Amino acid sequence: MKQVFTSPRGVRMLIESDVLDICGRIQKGDATCGWEGDPRMFVVFNNVTKKYEVLRRGEDNKDRVVSSWEPAQFDARVILNLVEHDTRHTDVLAAVEKHNASVAKTREDNAKQAMAGAKEFVKRTAKQLYLPGHD
Repeated sequence: MKQVFTSPRGVRMLIESDVLDICGRIQKGDATCGWEGDPRMFVVFNNVTKKYEVLRRGEDNKDRVVSSWEPAQFDARVILNLVEHDTRHTDVLAAVEKHNASVAKTREDNAKQAMAGAKEFVKRTAKQLYLPGHD
């Protein structure tokens, strides 16, 4: 029988099995995707949001949402997402640093582009006003 419990995010129903065995693969692993499994993870259906949620029971015995999925998306993408965000095999610091470097480069490129645009505007305006020395 499915366990029903109330949480701050609404009424949730524990999902213990599904057609694609996503629940079992989350806990036991899926070698085809490189997912080792995590017995502390489980799936619930949130009756308020109408979404499936993957939760993980932490060392402090509190359940935390790992991801949330529309029913039409509750398929192998769930496992692939877990693999992609698995901190057991991902250098989180390196990923954050890479992302931050990308953001910094984008900001720098945007600033250069804005400065070039401003210089061009000044040149055009100076020419329109016939100011010598601004061509």
